[in-house]
Amino acid sequence: MKRHCWGTILLFVLLSSCANLPSLLAQTNGSSLAPQKMHVCINTACEDAEWVGDHYEGHQNGVVSNRYWLVTWQPDHVELKIRAAKAADGVFPIDGTMTGKIAPNGTSIIGGTFDWTIGPSHSGTLPFTIAWTKTIATGGNGSPGKPAEQVANQADVGDISVYSPARPSTNHPNILLPPGASEKFAEYPDDVRAILQPEYGLTVQESKFHCPVEVGHDADADTALEIARFNYRAGEMLTGHCWLGVAIRKGSTRARVVYAVGLQMGWYGKKDDAKAFGIYKELLATRDPWAIWFLHECYSDGIGTPKDPHQAAILDSWIMTHEDGMNVVRTLGTDDSDQMREKARWDTLLNPPMKSASHCTQDYVTAGGVKVPGRCDTQSVIDKDALQLRLRQIDQQ
Repeated sequence: MKRHCWGTILLFVLLSSCANLPSLLAQTNGSSLAPQKMHVCINTACEDAEWVGDHYEGHQNGVVSNRYWLVTWQPDHVELKIRAAKAADGVFPIDGTMTGKIAPNGTSIIGGTFDWTIGPSHSGTLPFTIAWTKTIATGGNGSPGKPAEQVANQADVGDISVYSPARPSTNHPNILLPPGASEKFAEYPDDVRAILQPEYGLTVQESKFHCPVEVGHDADADTALEIARFNYRAGEMLTGHCWLGVAIRKGSTRARVVYAVGLQMGWYGKKDDAKAFGIYKELLATRDPWAIWFLHECYSDGIGTPKDPHQAAILDSWIMTHEDGMNVVRTLGTDDSDQMREKARWDTLLNPPMKSASHCTQDYVTAGGVKVPGRCDTQSVIDKDALQLRLRQIDQQ
């Protein structure tokens, strides 16, 4: 667990799930009530969403794809907070805000703007539409249908720390704190911060679940692990330990990796690098990329075991040749502006701006009296002025 340099590694983002961010909201003309069900489209990708008590859940193929928190629902201003149910790039989920106005006919949103982010380094804006119906269906013989079910104007978003935007650390301004994180989180090594980043979208209710698990508040392995991560980031270590135990008992391999990380960090008492190493080695057969990453670090730096460059090289080769291994590497330092700056400088130096340059020779006569005409050759060379400008821009960001 140490600070890692980006070197030549490129951060990529899979925006495909961005095309799957639809949601539905509704209101009757002149009312300030939102609909129970709604239909949302971003570009040509659409989904239906339904109110489930304190938020909307959007579904695709029977699986929750996105969650929407209703902030404001007024004729001249509608605002929703959105989080994708799973990570968009293997690391960070898509977060965003939808804003717009209710159309005069009271059945759609006009001027919809969706401002999205993925982690600390990627963002954009897309248009969206939301539509709904005023009635559920018509009765027999053309008689009026039952009025559409409505929900309150605002959900309880007073304590939505699970969704709150990332913010710079006060004590370590170069570190961006994820939702709900305490200042202590910024002190963790970059790989520890990375494995604790939110991967699945939590509801406000889930983030508040007590542990041991209350009746009716059961959670699957992924949700239990995400609640544990949320509490670890917030510095609520005992609650984090409890939920991590739930995730382990439900069979989560990743939860066992996080447990081993905790052993190295001393979260459960005295640090135990040897026991952590044993867990990483035991999990090698599962091919969990995070287990392989930390096992590689153990062999490379002699953590909990003697240094073994040969084994470290084997694991390094696996990481560099498998996409899920590279996804782990790509997460390191993405919340650290210093490391992102270093990566950007490396990328620029390895792929510098180029320009065309010509080199010409004069006509000349050989010793035998043969006249050789001059020629001009064009080649690409580094544009040093453009390179220095780009490096200055990176340093100023």
